[in-house]
Amino acid sequence: MNFSKDFFHFLKLGKKVRCIDVGALSLGTETVDPWVELARSGCAELIGFEPVPEECERLNSMTSSLDNGIRYLPHAIGDGGEHTLHITNFPMTSSLFEPDVATVSLFANLGELMIVERKLPVTTRRLDDLDLGGPADFLKLDIQGAELMALQHATRTLAHVSVIQCEVEFVAIYKNQPLFADVDQFLRSQGFQFLRFAYTMGRPFKPLVLGNNPNKEISQTLWADAIYVKDFRSVRETGDRILRAGAFVLHEIYKAYDLALLFLNEIDRRNATTLAKDYLSKLIKKPV
Repeated sequence: MNFSKDFFHFLKLGKKVRCIDVGALSLGTETVDPWVELARSGCAELIGFEPVPEECERLNSMTSSLDNGIRYLPHAIGDGGEHTLHITNFPMTSSLFEPDVATVSLFANLGELMIVERKLPVTTRRLDDLDLGGPADFLKLDIQGAELMALQHATRTLAHVSVIQCEVEFVAIYKNQPLFADVDQFLRSQGFQFLRFAYTMGRPFKPLVLGNNPNKEISQTLWADAIYVKDFRSVRETGDRILRAGAFVLHEIYKAYDLALLFLNEIDRRNATTLAKDYLSKLIKKPV
């Protein structure tokens, strides 16, 4: 089985996996996000949102004529209200929340990357109010503390989502921002289960830096990308599309083969198919 296209057809997904990227800013051309790769493979379509005008233009300029399943829109996703976008000297740290200077100044190479250079009034858009072309299967959020605001106004969207990748913070680096515990509590209330962290990041407290690397944490973890899935404890109540799309994303992006297999077992139970047996056979033959 040559992933991704063969696996897409193996699962009989039919419609492309719809990926929504909230906060789509990219650090450069060297690293390509996996949801972009899936769209380029023809297995997915991608709608990205990036409110910093210059960055949205750059993303669209990087999208070739062959990437007809990828588009980026200059919307700030939130609660539908009026907010201020704090645009910083390092675009990745721009946010609807104001940086907490007193906190970020405690850490090496953090406050220096969160200097507000201009403030842009924006009218945020609710995900539930946007025409996404159909139900979303995968949702990624990285909007510097505003993730919970976006999620709280996307409950209809979340009803169809299989997998979420959401940036979370453990220390408030923006004023009055929600933290991981707040996001976790909300997503659990919406029928999602925490799977694992895609990565965790921190910074050393000043002035100590080890190995001449100011970006490598010593003790304090500051943020991470948390992966959530539809609650596997209630898999029998989960829709068929969610299970198939979930298995696809879990396999392709996160190598969560065991959970993908669990989803396939449930598909087999209700459809009298042998997807799980065939999938397991391919996994045993193919190094993972």
